[in-house]
Amino acid sequence: GFAGGTDQIREEYMFDKGTKFPLTVYVEMACNNRFGCNKDIGFLDPPPDNVKYTLEKCELGWFNRVAWDLMWDLRVINDVEHKL
Repeated sequence: GFAGGTDQIREEYMFDKGTKFPLTVYVEMACNNRFGCNKDIGFLDPPPDNVKYTLEKCELGWFNRVAWDLMWDLRVINDVEHKL
């Protein structure tokens, strides 16, 4: 599935070994400056219509639930060790 960050798993779009390639994927992307702020317009104003954005990098990868769960287990064990 698509992930929205380090702890966000979006499982709406699942690919498996039976997925046929080539594949057309539509990607949602944020089109704004860093942190969504623009010094030329108000903080909550919509972005200007005359600005174009380019997607510079996009990666797809297979999600491995076992590896994901193990990573979080190890992270918790590590945190507990540092707190004791």
